Amino acid sequence: MTDTITTEPLQESADIPSENDAPRLVINPAVAIIRCSDNEVFVRHGSRSSSTHRIEDTKNRRQLANYTEAFTSPVTAEEAAAISGLDPQTAAEFTRHLLDGKALITEAASDYGYLVAGMGVDKAPPPAAVVVIGEGRVAAAIARQLSDLLAHDVPVVDGLTESFESSDLVIVASDSLNPGLFYDADEAAMETGTPWQLVYVDGGEAMVGPTFVPGITVSYYDLDTMDEAGRTMRMDYQFMKTAAPSIPATAEVPLAVADLAASYASFAVLQHLTGKGSFLENHVLRIDVERLHIIRDRVIRLARTPRDIASRDDLRHPFL
Repeated sequence: MTDTITTEPLQESADIPSENDAPRLVINPAVAIIRCSDNEVFVRHGSRSSSTHRIEDTKNRRQLANYTEAFTSPVTAEEAAAISGLDPQTAAEFTRHLLDGKALITEAASDYGYLVAGMGVDKAPPPAAVVVIGEGRVAAAIARQLSDLLAHDVPVVDGLTESFESSDLVIVASDSLNPGLFYDADEAAMETGTPWQLVYVDGGEAMVGPTFVPGITVSYYDLDTMDEAGRTMRMDYQFMKTAAPSIPATAEVPLAVADLAASYASFAVLQHLTGKGSFLENHVLRIDVERLHIIRDRVIRLARTPRDIASRDDLRHPFL
């Protein structure tokens, strides 16, 4: 991909620093800059990445590469112009192209360079209170990965009600099917309006999602009803889901499975926090490690569910 600097005026961008508000900029640490000539640089982030492209100054001012290299350490655009001997108008033009091409990033957002260049995130995720409820390897893996992605600590906590009341997003994680915990989380989400995401392992299958947004997306009742309705041996499934085993399973979920589930969950959380909308809204991702395939199922919102009509005395079938 080529970004050619021409004589045509560029549209104003909210990411371009103004004269009154000039943040310190730096080369995005997730990309490499290749100097082809004084008028041409390559911004490289992987051989197939959409962020890899060429920027060329067709006006032949022989200053683009020098100006780009002035941002190897954090400086303002004005300081970089002084370092490379560039006039303010040309510096503003070059800065706009470098910012639009993800080659430059603000110093404050430098920890998120890979997200901007490699994961389609337009800007650093805004500050948000995110917690993981649960225990076991899946919860630990999600907390570790989100702490790395968001560049701040994401804790694993126990208090369900308190977490929904004080957080912007809650991830409920379990190493096994735990419908009691999931229904409690769904109830807390409805009362507080806090979005949440479900992640758990069910034997050889990792279930990631949905990302629940109360009042907008499906609820856990919708997911549970759909899951149960799709079972060939429905009565057996209902019994095994609730029965207390005389000899419980004691093996831990393999780290490879926990990390796999956590990775997809973390991507969905990142999309939700940056405003793109999670790819798991109204969908669940089933990662079957026994058969080595992945299925993304759509979850349909049901009418007149017991959760939505809890104040009514009569019991109604969810499909009527």
